[in-house]
Order: sequence, then C-alpha cells, then structure tokens
Amino acid sequence: QQPQQQQQPQQPQQDPAATPSAPALPPGLKPPPGLCGSAASSSTAEGPPSEPSLEHLVLGAAPSSPAASASSAAPPLPQLNLVVVGHVDAGKSTLMGRLLLLAGDVDARALHRCEREAAALGKESFRYAFLLDHGADERERGVTIDVSAAFLRTRRLALNVLDAPGHRDFVPNMVGGAAQADAALLVLNSSAGELESGLAGQTGEHVWLCRALGVAQLVVAVNQMDSVGWARERFEEVQARVRPLLSQAGYAAPRFVPVSAMRGVNLGGGGGGGDGGGGGDSGGAQARVR
Repeated sequence: QQPQQQQQPQQPQQDPAATPSAPALPPGLKPPPGLCGSAASSSTAEGPPSEPSLEHLVLGAAPSSPAASASSAAPPLPQLNLVVVGHVDAGKSTLMGRLLLLAGDVDARALHRCEREAAALGKESFRYAFLLDHGADERERGVTIDVSAAFLRTRRLALNVLDAPGHRDFVPNMVGGAAQADAALLVLNSSAGELESGLAGQTGEHVWLCRALGVAQLVVAVNQMDSVGWARERFEEVQARVRPLLSQAGYAAPRFVPVSAMRGVNLGGGGGGGDGGGGGDSGGAQARVR
C-alpha cells in the first residue's frame, strides 16, 4: 500500500466583501514625504547636483505626467523649502491654496468643506485660504496666525511650502517659518492703495527679515492683477516701487510674475484660468498685461 499523502490544510478563503478597503484620505492636505529641515532632504552623500533655484520654479504646480510618476527609476526631484511672505491681505494663503488644488494635493472633500465653512462665516472669498488656515481663530478673523506647512510638486521641484502670517502681531511666527526656508515667495497686492499700504506695513519688514535669516533667493507674485484690469502701467509701477527695496536688501534681479490667485490665472498647468480648479498659463496672463 502506498503511503497516504498528508493533506495540506486549506487556507480559508477571504470574503471579498469582508476585505477592508483602503483607508480614505483624511479631509485635508495629503501628507508631505518629509518635513522641512528633516533628514528627508534632497541632499545625498555626494551632494545635490546643483542648488535648487527659484529660476527653475514656474509659479504653478502642474502635476507630473502619469508615466513619469509611475517610473520608479526616475531620479528624485530636488527639494526646496519655500516661505510665502508679504503684507496681510496680499492673498498669500489663497494663492497657495490654489496651487495645492492645481497640483492635485487637496482632497476634494476638504475643498467642499472649506467652501461650506467659508460661506457659513460670510467669507466666501476665503475658501482657498481655508485649505491652509485651519484654526478657528484664523478663519473667524480672516488672517493667518501660525505658519501653515504643505507640500506640492512641480515638474522641476518638490516644494515644502511654509505659508507665513502677514499681520504685524504675528511677525515672530513669520520668523520661525523664514528660518527654515531656502527661498521666499513675496506676494504683493496690486490693488489701488493696497500695495502702498503693504510697503508701509510688513512688506519691507518681511523682505529684510528673510535676508537677515539667510534666504538668498526670492521671486515676486504680483497678485490681484485682475482688480486693475491687467494694466501694464500698474504692473510696471509695482516693479518700480518694490525693486529699490529688494535691491537694498540684496535681491538684485528678482522675477516678477503677474497673477490672480482668486481667479486662478497664471498659476501654471496650461489651463484656461477662470474660477474652476485649474489655472491659466503664463503666456495667457502675460498677454493680458497691456
């Protein structure tokens, strides 16, 4: 008689319906892969090939192509810690909320929730800012109080974004954000009277603090250009008023970019602009400045 083969115990089959699904995204921003200033930096043992420069940063966050995202052999993007500074009500949080939305780094449910909460507070225009301003005090007062951290990826850079408060009462918090930054994005409000108010307020203070803290790179976003009809005269006036300040602080030839954060114009991505989720392309907005 042949020896009977031992039967292997059959593994119980799992019911597909009982298999737990992947956890849903939290109702907020997607988590960054590394914290600012942590060991998850782009520098390696050999050192990065070159220091990330804001000249590589198109003021927009078009997501990489699916093929490039799926390629595990693709080299990691250089990381840049970017602090967003400027006078209160310049539109810093709205601008960064728009860019995060354009980059696909915002849960759709988080955006809907921010829209509802902004409407409930009578602050519909703050719906994109609420993506970064999470505190109840921040939302009720309509100002950023603490530095908000977020992560977005452009075609050329992986950005750790530090959205700093612009109100004079919270300059110490702004200093904490700028101290971690490699580069700065200075946001100006081009609306009538608002630029002048900023120059008399925290715009200059933020510029000098960034320079004193070793932030050597800076780009300027001239926001709310739609409020002045994309007038070339106003865009050139903004540059003429701000360049001497930047030059004195050691920023010799910064790039000025005309944008409309609320309307999503000139934020990259090649979209058609408007109040949808996308952003208009750079050439289109440059052509509007007339």
